[in-house]
Amino acid sequence: MHEQSTALGSYPSNAHRSLRAAATRYVAAIQSEIHSDRLLYAFMGFYVLAIWLASLLIGDRSKFRPLLYVSPTLSMSASSLLLILTPPAAVAVAVAIRRNPTAPFSELLRIVRSVVGPRVITGTLLLTMIGVFYGAFTSAKNMLPDAFHNHWDTSLAKADRLINGGMDPSAILMAIQGNNLTLLGLVYGGAWHVLVFGLTALVAVSRSHDYVRKQFLLATLMCWVFVGNILAATFYSGGPSFYDLFTGDSSRFSELTKSIPAVTLAEQSYLRAFFKTGEIGIGSGISAFPSMHVTAATLVCFLLRSINRRLSWLGIAFVALIEIGSIRLGWHYAIDGYVGVCSAAIAWWAAGKINAHNPQGRAV
Repeated sequence: MHEQSTALGSYPSNAHRSLRAAATRYVAAIQSEIHSDRLLYAFMGFYVLAIWLASLLIGDRSKFRPLLYVSPTLSMSASSLLLILTPPAAVAVAVAIRRNPTAPFSELLRIVRSVVGPRVITGTLLLTMIGVFYGAFTSAKNMLPDAFHNHWDTSLAKADRLINGGMDPSAILMAIQGNNLTLLGLVYGGAWHVLVFGLTALVAVSRSHDYVRKQFLLATLMCWVFVGNILAATFYSGGPSFYDLFTGDSSRFSELTKSIPAVTLAEQSYLRAFFKTGEIGIGSGISAFPSMHVTAATLVCFLLRSINRRLSWLGIAFVALIEIGSIRLGWHYAIDGYVGVCSAAIAWWAAGKINAHNPQGRAV
């Protein structure tokens, strides 16, 4: 009887040790994940510090708003990720039912654990830091009018016309009207956010795409800094819809601006209001060259191709629609998109080279 009691009494102790060992392994896995992402954290940390110092140099610390995008980034990432994962989730449910019809929920949990694991926590932490990064980016974008007073709109508009045979690309695309124009606006404003934020969240929290995860995330960060800040500052411009705001010429793109859908006009009026007051809000800041919409879409194209080469055509179509939308809706000159595509290709290549030297990753 005494031996039986002793044996029974050992069960809680064994269970406690097993639980503690599992917790130790889980914490170790989280620490390993964070250490593996140290280059991404270092890149974002130095960037945020640099923008803070820039706000001190221009003498306006109110322009530094690093926490502006934390909540929107997490909410947009989560909602976009849910939309992207709806079809795969349906497939996973069907697989779970087929594999274990008597206990499909348990099988579904096993499938989910095999895909995510501790990276759900580390990925969410990384997305939170990316939200801080986006806040610093918007801060820097809103500092441009304080630091740069030479505008390139006239030169970019002339280059656009020269490259396209003496005619503005926006004039060529004026044929897109009605429902087609509405659909184009939905792709540019809606689908872009879902794919960019959703796929960023997907590679951040999932273990299924380790082979391309760091390359995509590093290339994305590089593009926001070097394309969205440095090139944007070097060739500071507003784009066709803001041509009058930057040059004083309200007739150059008047036909284009008259044909822009009401939703897009409202968004552009929102940016004008913040630009004139000098305040910072979600999405505020005007800079056209190069197009970060096209740049980010190109990185999505590279990511889709890396996941499955058959998705390449979907990625190419996405880039083409975003480029067309950026021109037709008055956000950008065509050349903004051309440079955006080239910049994304360079950043993807550079991130791949850097990732190739990381023993825990490889270039694709």
